[in-house]
Amino acid sequence: MVTVPARADLNVSRRQDLPALVGADDAKRAAWVRADTYAALLADLDASYHGQVFTAHRGLLAELLDTVNPTLRPHGSPHHA
Repeated sequence: MVTVPARADLNVSRRQDLPALVGADDAKRAAWVRADTYAALLADLDASYHGQVFTAHRGLLAELLDTVNPTLRPHGSPHHA
């Protein structure tokens, strides 16, 4: 199995408005967590679940969340290619 990272802005302000999650196999405890940055992800996992990022995913998530990508922009802002 290969992990393919992806980011999406669901434009949702309340947790209860997020789509329902269905965990399976190794993700039976799937949950929505804040992940604007890697630091925000770590803080939310710790505060909400007393959890941490799985060791094998730390580098991947840190790179994904802390790398600026000009194609990813706040909702409603103009796209500059």
